[in-house]
Amino acid sequence: MLDFWYSARCTRQVKLLLCIGTFILLYYCAKLQEIPRGVALFSLLLGCAVHLIYQIRLHSKLRKYLSYSTWLYLGLGLIAVGLIIWLPEVNKSLAAIQIIGYSLLGFFLISIYSQRSRRSAPNT
Repeated sequence: MLDFWYSARCTRQVKLLLCIGTFILLYYCAKLQEIPRGVALFSLLLGCAVHLIYQIRLHSKLRKYLSYSTWLYLGLGLIAVGLIIWLPEVNKSLAAIQIIGYSLLGFFLISIYSQRSRRSAPNT
């Protein structure tokens, strides 16, 4: 999945549609029931961590020996599940959608920003 996201086959339009769909889903679920801001921020950081782990694995010279990255992804997923279970008195399905959505949003923001083309200086 991450290989597709970073490939040329995943166009800017696909990325934009996924971001908009995630925003709409998060907005709808937040209207029904909000999760605490700290949990939302932590979920955003989980998404950023997925991008950073992927980039470290991609640019490392010991790529075939870095099987720990799969364990890190699994650990991040378990942290997200732990957050869902830990939240008291909330609708667990709405909390799960929001935690996963905020994680995706964090991942989308940092990966799109890091992959954008640089602006050139104007010729004056």
